[in-house]
Amino acid sequence: MKIIPALSMLVILLALAACAQGETDGGPAVTQPVSQSDMGAEPASTPSLPQAESGSSQDDEETDAQTDGLPDKVLTASTCCGMVVDIYRYNYIPDAQVWGDGRILWIEYLQDGSRLVQEGWLTPQQLADLLEEIEQAGFFTWESRYSSDSAPSDLPEKCISIQTRTRTKQVCEYYSGAPQAFHTLYEKVSQGAGLEGQEFIPETGFLTAYPAAGEPENPAAVPQWQVSEPGVSLREAEGGVWVEGTALQTAWEIINADLFGHLVYEDNQLYQLSVQVPGVSFTKPPQP
Repeated sequence: MKIIPALSMLVILLALAACAQGETDGGPAVTQPVSQSDMGAEPASTPSLPQAESGSSQDDEETDAQTDGLPDKVLTASTCCGMVVDIYRYNYIPDAQVWGDGRILWIEYLQDGSRLVQEGWLTPQQLADLLEEIEQAGFFTWESRYSSDSAPSDLPEKCISIQTRTRTKQVCEYYSGAPQAFHTLYEKVSQGAGLEGQEFIPETGFLTAYPAAGEPENPAAVPQWQVSEPGVSLREAEGGVWVEGTALQTAWEIINADLFGHLVYEDNQLYQLSVQVPGVSFTKPPQP
């Protein structure tokens, strides 16, 4: 009768040994929770902007993750338009524009009165750094509008508009009153944020020709409209027409040479021109 307990004990010992062998061979075992400190990892966090160092592929991946998903247009800096003729408003391009993919467009006004539209590309890290600088400057805590009681009544407003994934804000100054950091930021982006640019040439634009009265002081200096492309005579463009190619390039060069005073002849008729570039011009062109 004492053999039964001994056999039972033997069975139990063999079962325990089998369990121990199963754990060693990778069999099922109880899993204990592992803390981040046990793994040598820092607590998880989501920084508002990356702090990557150049030359690291991991840092580059983190930076890309931060800049992916930004709105199409991230920043616009403009000073427009006050009491000016409509043609100036139609031809005006903001002093700086930044897109979510890093594209940046800015304007250089030259001493001879001409305008040069420059284009460049910010790297993901440069774009992240710019957004960080805007954040640290306190942009999102500023008033929406600054002005002075003694301001004239015909000036343009200087505005900076910012769009991120979570916030949209515009800050404008009329004559004076904005923080100095506002002007520092405006100057930086309107000079290309430190980039070397190349001349921007639009691919398409909405051309409008406006008959001009009178005669210029020096008619011989006024260019002739000599574009043979169908549908782009200035007479036909009086109501506005979408153009590209030679017609667009010719109009673009004439306008950029003098935003206010440019003139052009076609068949002894004097015209001024406007070109509105979709996604770029301050005033949106009509839908094609």
